Amino acid sequence: APQSVQPIVARLVRLLPRPQDLNAFELDNGQIWEQAETIANLDLRPHDTVTIKPGVLGAFFLNTPRSQRVRVHRIR
Repeated sequence: APQSVQPIVARLVRLLPRPQDLNAFELDNGQIWEQAETIANLDLRPHDTVTIKPGVLGAFFLNTPRSQRVRVHRIR
């Protein structure tokens, strides 16, 4: 049976600006995730604790402490 993917809870180390109003997020566990969609007024700051949860069809969503949600993909 396939294993279920568990949510990742980590602290944001830094935001890495990308073209087209997107960001990449470096986490304290060494992973880097990138926005897959543009979100207006994304309120995310270094040292915030974020949760990355799996969605359907292989999608992942980053949840911020201020209840925002953005689709992301892992780049490292």
